[in-house]
Amino acid sequence: MSSDFIYTNIADRSRFERIEIVETQGALCDYFVVTSEGKSFFMKRLKDEHSADKVSRSILAKEHEIGCTIDHPNIVKHVSINDDENGYYLLMENVVGMTLDRFITTYPDYFHRRANLDKFFNQLLSALKCLHAHHIVYSDLKPENIMLTQVGNDVKLIDLGFCMTNAYTMTAGTTEGYSAPEQISKGALNIATDIYGIGKIIEYIGQNIPDSLPNIYARIMVKCTKERQKDRFQDTDEIVHLINRRRHVIRKSTIWAVCCVVMFLAIRTIAYTEVFNSWWDSFEIITPSVEHDTQDTSTLYRILSEKDRTCEVVGHTTNPNAYINPTAVIDGKTYRVVQIADEAFANKSYLRSVYICEGVEAIGVRAFRHCSNLVSVTIPSSVKVIKNGAFFECRSLTSIKLPTTMTCIERGAFAGTGISNITIPEGITRLELDLLGNCEFLESVDLPKSLTLIDRGVFFNCPALTQITIPENVESLGELLFWDSDNLRDIYNHAVTPQQITPFHRNIAQLTVHVPAESVEAYKAAPIWRDMTIVPLKESK
Repeated sequence: MSSDFIYTNIADRSRFERIEIVETQGALCDYFVVTSEGKSFFMKRLKDEHSADKVSRSILAKEHEIGCTIDHPNIVKHVSINDDENGYYLLMENVVGMTLDRFITTYPDYFHRRANLDKFFNQLLSALKCLHAHHIVYSDLKPENIMLTQVGNDVKLIDLGFCMTNAYTMTAGTTEGYSAPEQISKGALNIATDIYGIGKIIEYIGQNIPDSLPNIYARIMVKCTKERQKDRFQDTDEIVHLINRRRHVIRKSTIWAVCCVVMFLAIRTIAYTEVFNSWWDSFEIITPSVEHDTQDTSTLYRILSEKDRTCEVVGHTTNPNAYINPTAVIDGKTYRVVQIADEAFANKSYLRSVYICEGVEAIGVRAFRHCSNLVSVTIPSSVKVIKNGAFFECRSLTSIKLPTTMTCIERGAFAGTGISNITIPEGITRLELDLLGNCEFLESVDLPKSLTLIDRGVFFNCPALTQITIPENVESLGELLFWDSDNLRDIYNHAVTPQQITPFHRNIAQLTVHVPAESVEAYKAAPIWRDMTIVPLKESK
């Protein structure tokens, strides 16, 4: 993609180093490209005559709310919404590229290539699927709202102002020539409304590449634009499968053709020996249970259970922004994505952001290990388990929000990350070995009341950590727990009975331990604790 997805928070800034007006303007807003600290943003500012209008302001606020909810590589990223002396404005990423109508005029031959056409619709459908997963109907699909980036010709769905959600039911957009029948008749809108829009986009492209639209797209267009919603495709996966079916057929046919040729040559040149067996066994790496994501998000899946129709993410190619879909279509069948496999994204230094949809239940062992440039991870409430070393040495990962429904975080899951603060969800009972070890920027940790064990080296070498609160139910503290966390000064230990401990800090004499008032004498008499300064909790800050 041509734009970054992580921004410095500039919500309170109303002054910019540079402001350039955009030639194309809207009915409601004026458009600008602004620069702050060397980074460019796209600005939508309400026109003067609309600045005080409540409906106009709510439309802009709605667009920002939706934009902040959605994190998808093919949907414009929103930054902030502000009000200054010049009026109400919205900031979002500045997408360098062209809208579809301008692009197709500038590059009339681009969609003559089937691969380009497939890529475009796979990305567009992936964006819509993400919106639908959040119960959002885009409702205003048209060439002017679809951009292709200057670098990579990737899709960017822009202008979320007329999306329809459960909270905003009266702001759906309509555009003559692209609106579905139910929009014109003020009927109920749903996913099929956007499906109709896909059909009209196919029709638009087909009008601009005469006699070059593949037959499958013509058939898709006809079904998408049926009068009745129930006669159209009912979700984007159905269209995606039809678009990519040819690709899978060709790939399988090619593999078998190559196998047959190589086998014939091998049999002619060598006897049926162990060498031949070894050669044949090497083809096990091409397993039918691993398929490219049919939505062209560069993700690979493996089938886990045919009976339950479940699969896992097992790999990723070169897209820096990974979007883990809740389902995958493999050989025409839809499978639920229930986990990210062990080492699925390990050592992918180009990976910058990860969005995991609801439905994924587990993140595997070392799944994102050594993703040195990973800065953003969105984990849904369905994830219950994060396994050993899942984010080990993700140095650029500075924050992460864990779902409150999580039940297990295994050892070293966040060791060596750039996290500065973290809240461990209620319900977690154990912090396992080296969980947050070598987190050099870790300043604060909120631990749950459900916690009973903090294992060895959990806060090993956390030099930014100056204080910590240990909940009252913690019965065991592991060795080397705070070793090399040399700036730790205060421990607020709510346990009534002193835990039996081994030395867990290089210089325990510098530690002040705040304990329940009734337990002060017990701590002063307990081995190792007695070498620290013990004070009642009422004296803590």
